[in-house]
Amino acid sequence: MNIDRIDLYHVSMPLVSSFATSFGSQLQRDCLIVALHADGLTGWGECVATNDPGYSYETVHTAWHILSDFLIPALLRQPVDEPEELAPRFAFVRGHPLAKAALEQAVWDLTAQRDGLSLAQKLAQPYAQGPRAR
Repeated sequence: MNIDRIDLYHVSMPLVSSFATSFGSQLQRDCLIVALHADGLTGWGECVATNDPGYSYETVHTAWHILSDFLIPALLRQPVDEPEELAPRFAFVRGHPLAKAALEQAVWDLTAQRDGLSLAQKLAQPYAQGPRAR
């Protein structure tokens, strides 16, 4: 599939009540949402990095940088047919699993739609042994 466009959104959601962990309390939850557009379909993914590096070294701001400056350009360089193609394509970026996962989720969603499957059905399929093998 040729990806036509990738949109990246920073979403800030106020929480109904404070969420407390050993890292402190939060009154809002920030995340990044990616939308991949191809062949009239849209695949969605979420980067669950937080605002500060308490849980992980990745933050919303570092993930935005890695996605927009490195991973999205790498994804747009050539067509993608299956989600398994992303790990080798993204190997030049060390770490940043939350940013990588956002695009991988969106590709899973997009290819499930292309194949006429729910995301659950797509994820339940056996690992492909070669191009588009089932």
